[in-house]
Amino acid sequence: MFDIPNAVAGSNHIDIAFESAANYSVRMAGAYPYPVQGGGIYFNDSNRNFVRKPQSDFGWDWGPAFVPTGIWKSIDIISFQDAYVDYIIPKTYFNDTDKSYYASITTCVYLAHNSNPTLTVDVKMECPYVKPIEGDFLADEAGDMCSTLYSAPIVPDNIEPHLWWPAGVGDGTPNLIACNITVNILDGEKQISTFSSSKKIGFRNIKIVQVYPCSSVGHPC
Repeated sequence: MFDIPNAVAGSNHIDIAFESAANYSVRMAGAYPYPVQGGGIYFNDSNRNFVRKPQSDFGWDWGPAFVPTGIWKSIDIISFQDAYVDYIIPKTYFNDTDKSYYASITTCVYLAHNSNPTLTVDVKMECPYVKPIEGDFLADEAGDMCSTLYSAPIVPDNIEPHLWWPAGVGDGTPNLIACNITVNILDGEKQISTFSSSKKIGFRNIKIVQVYPCSSVGHPC
């Protein structure tokens, strides 16, 4: 039970329906172009590899197989008129081919049922040492409502003095860079919503270096 008297007026009833995860796995497996083996100890007819859940939900040697589905943490009811920006995540990369750093911004939106079925989402991210990332995409109820935009290559000489060092490595300084992100929702030329956020990113280049002892097979002294 969730207490939301301040969010709605009058008498309201909200239903939240979940499909059985076991039945969903069977349906997805049936729609796949070829058979894929992957049942469970107690759900032999299900295909647990078609559901993003802990594999033990379908049975293990130490516990029951409940295959649960439901609300497992706090939820919010959000009121919006046309569109709502649900997901804004910046990321950083190092490309070993051109030895350059990159940044990206992924944005996802929800459209209201009574809104224009196709709205333009205009995204801009500004960060120190990074050329502004700008672009737009169409948020269409019939298609993908997420998009990722990438920065131009960042010259290593510009960013390496500001790298994000792990604790106890290098100078140990967590050089996190504050980025300002603005998302505008447009219906044609008309701006109907705007969202802004400030998030921090860090640039680093991590490699796995394995040094084998002289006694290892194939690694003579």
